[in-house]
Amino acid sequence: MNASPRLRAALAIVAFLALGACAPRVVGEITDMSPLVDVVAPRFELDPAETRIERFDPPGAGAGLVVTLTVNVSNPNPFDMVLDRVDYRLVLAGERAFAQTLEPSLLVPGLGSARWQWTLEAPLADLPQLWRAVVGSFAGQPLPFEVEGQLRFLSEVFIFSTGVRPLFSGALRARQTILPPRLSVAHGSAKTVVARADAPALRFVLELTNPGDVGVFVSARGLTLGLLAAEADTAAELAPPTADDRDAVVVVGAFDLSPVPLPAGATVRREVVVVLDLQRLGAAGVERVSALLAGEPTRFVIDGAYAYDVLGVDSFEVPLAGALWGAFGR
Repeated sequence: MNASPRLRAALAIVAFLALGACAPRVVGEITDMSPLVDVVAPRFELDPAETRIERFDPPGAGAGLVVTLTVNVSNPNPFDMVLDRVDYRLVLAGERAFAQTLEPSLLVPGLGSARWQWTLEAPLADLPQLWRAVVGSFAGQPLPFEVEGQLRFLSEVFIFSTGVRPLFSGALRARQTILPPRLSVAHGSAKTVVARADAPALRFVLELTNPGDVGVFVSARGLTLGLLAAEADTAAELAPPTADDRDAVVVVGAFDLSPVPLPAGATVRREVVVVLDLQRLGAAGVERVSALLAGEPTRFVIDGAYAYDVLGVDSFEVPLAGALWGAFGR
């Protein structure tokens, strides 16, 4: 028997409603969640052997601090987690010195740990109260520090965030102690200048290299410039002076080196001009200067001592001992 149109419509509505009841509801499907275990934030344990000051440049040479921090991140939870975001502040000797946001995406297994290391560059130009404490670390005095901040970490289906809290603390030590800078004469930089016949000038370039991790200021007073006898061949011109050569040096001038800011790991060039007073030179000095001005290849030696200073914390004097020499060529 055929159903009436009204009956067929009613059956269609019932079938549609039954089909809708079988479809999964995505929005608002879960109405209650109860964690089976308490969720605990990750813990940080400092690795002192791999935490250090890499370098420090004092004001005038950068005023920046480079630090490497290394921690072991442990996961007290029985499920794997990812350390997703860290908003932290670095406190040095009680002073807030630096803030940064990192996204390490570090996977830490459940009830396990993972190593995390990063390097930060903190500008300290506006924190002069910290300069002496930082420099002291290069002289063997540990620099206390703390790291505090907020964490965001993830499980497979949840995101957890913490409030501001202490993360870890310890003492920073410099990677190495202060090393003396090296001075040399730039090859091919020596020139003669004659603006006045009675006061010729000798010009050359000094290269100052800082092999250490802390910036310094280099200065010198009363360095002497001595000339060797004119060379007969260019091969001798390129050879370092021997002990016998140095015994025959005639001093023709002197000069000072004003303080030069020398950042950690950097090389800086400074031009030096020594004006000669021929009227005060003896016969040997006038003879050697005359040969030099005539174009004869002539080696020169710089004697004396230079000093390097670290923020006034300490100054160190280093004798040149004839290490500086160069040559005027044709």
